[in-house]
Amino acid sequence: MVYWYLIALLVLLIFSIPLGQMLERRRICANHIEMLHQAIEHAGESIMITDAAGVIEHVNPAFTVLTGYSASDAVGKKPLRATEKQGTK
Repeated sequence: MVYWYLIALLVLLIFSIPLGQMLERRRICANHIEMLHQAIEHAGESIMITDAAGVIEHVNPAFTVLTGYSASDAVGKKPLRATEKQGTK
């Protein structure tokens, strides 16, 4: 019975090291993502992020100040469509 305990402890130790490293890497990545998010949100330049099809997914506050369009007006549209006035082409 002691052998099962030692085997279980050994397995736990073997798998806990990579799990700990994985969690640490995840924490570091989350910190980097937050840092980039803050940089985008506080940039004085207009930043627009689109998906592969060119549809706007995010705009920063500088975009709304410089263009006069709110984020809700721009998100979900393609850049040229987002900045067109209604009724014009």
